[in-house]
Amino acid sequence: MKSILLIACACCMVKFGFAQQDTLPQKDKFYYGVGIGFGPGSESGGYADVYLYLQRKNTYIALKSSVISESQIYSYEPAPGVSDVALILGKSYTFNQYANLQFGFGAAYTERIYRGAFLYNTCNSFFCLLGRDVYEIVKQRTVGLSAEARFNFMVTRRWALTLGLNANLNQAKSFCGACVGLRFGRLRDRVAKN
Repeated sequence: MKSILLIACACCMVKFGFAQQDTLPQKDKFYYGVGIGFGPGSESGGYADVYLYLQRKNTYIALKSSVISESQIYSYEPAPGVSDVALILGKSYTFNQYANLQFGFGAAYTERIYRGAFLYNTCNSFFCLLGRDVYEIVKQRTVGLSAEARFNFMVTRRWALTLGLNANLNQAKSFCGACVGLRFGRLRDRVAKN
């Protein structure tokens, strides 16, 4: 099932790549930026991603790291979570001087952390108030495929508000997330007013 979804996404991206043209005139320059986003994920806990990207014309490459993790306060158990570091290659389309849409996918190194077997209890006496259970921390690492779709509203030529959808397909624990964030960098050229 995962391979069918992957093939369908790849076909759609190729179709968009050949059918659409960028409407914002670009002067053969490089565009670059750094971004951060937060939101809900497919697993319990919050989703966050951080990325750096470089764009020339309508093709971009990005180095992205994302994580879904539970935040546990006053807990000695390992917080379950999934994280990845991905190298994304994709297409970028600017429809006017403010709206930008990006689609990309690439290889990702994925790590899953979860609670393993019970090891021991720290309480050494019959009546213990501060004893706790200690569990094994299991780390599972694999290579997967990461895909993203991102809408950027370029407030200025340096700042943008972003809405993103991200997915990671892998053997350990596939996950996806949606995020709202900010992007800073050289996002577009100054547009002359008519």
